[in-house]
Amino acid sequence: FPPGPAPKDGDWFTRIMAGLKTVSPAPPAPSAPSPPTLQQFLATKKPEQILTVAQDGKAKYTSIQKAMEAAKPGQVVHVLDRGPYRELLIQTPADDIALVSTVGTRIEVPSWYRWGPDGALKDKSIYQGFIVAGPRGFRISGFDIICPVVPRDTSHAMAMEFAVSGELIIENCRIIHTPRYGRDWTPGDVEEHFFSLRLTSNDPSGGQQIVRDNYLEGAIDFIRGTDHTVVAERNHIVAPRNFLGINLVAPRFAKVWIRHNVIHSNNGIFLGPQEPKTEANARVVIANNIFDVKNAPA
Repeated sequence: FPPGPAPKDGDWFTRIMAGLKTVSPAPPAPSAPSPPTLQQFLATKKPEQILTVAQDGKAKYTSIQKAMEAAKPGQVVHVLDRGPYRELLIQTPADDIALVSTVGTRIEVPSWYRWGPDGALKDKSIYQGFIVAGPRGFRISGFDIICPVVPRDTSHAMAMEFAVSGELIIENCRIIHTPRYGRDWTPGDVEEHFFSLRLTSNDPSGGQQIVRDNYLEGAIDFIRGTDHTVVAERNHIVAPRNFLGINLVAPRFAKVWIRHNVIHSNNGIFLGPQEPKTEANARVVIANNIFDVKNAPA
């Protein structure tokens, strides 16, 4: 400070500190929704609401597909054995159905479903594996989904694709790419854009998508949500080479939490705003994630 008496209104530092005292503290971050655990959820169901599946014939069904087709709104398809089940599951189930396993049931997708040509890439196609389309509300818990090798003409492949309004919960699942990312993949293999999960919803009344406690070989794609709540937490994501871990496209979401994830990826998390007027009100919390570029698939 220059010599002499202090300025009448105080020095610049004192004035700044006085101004800070009048600033209102930031509001606390909102709490992420936490739906009931699987055990809590199953405890609310009556025995007649649970359709059992086992390959040894001791359950009501021996096929997951058949049980899903028979399930009525609010019912649970509970797979009792570890499988493996070799079924191409393309579902338009009733509302509020749950597909659950508490023993780590293995589903081996026998082949890819060709959605159609990729309009942006000549001679390339888009493929899907496990598909759930149309219901309001769906829960899947406790499965290993094993994907076959993608066709040579693949541009994009989605191991599991959900077009679900209302509440969608995906938890305690493992999605495995063939060959294994970071283990068996070699430079001669197809360099496709591979999504472990693609989640879409155009529900005008909002809803929520919860993806928690999964091991996922392939990116997560959240797309076309309107006033949605999105939670991606405690997932272990191993993304394809030179690709992203979590993709949030057109995030017209009211609230988003991406937290406590481990992401092996060259590009981590991508937020893709497309409508600034509506997305200006979105609130996104990204916290306590680990990004591992060094050990991402080469």
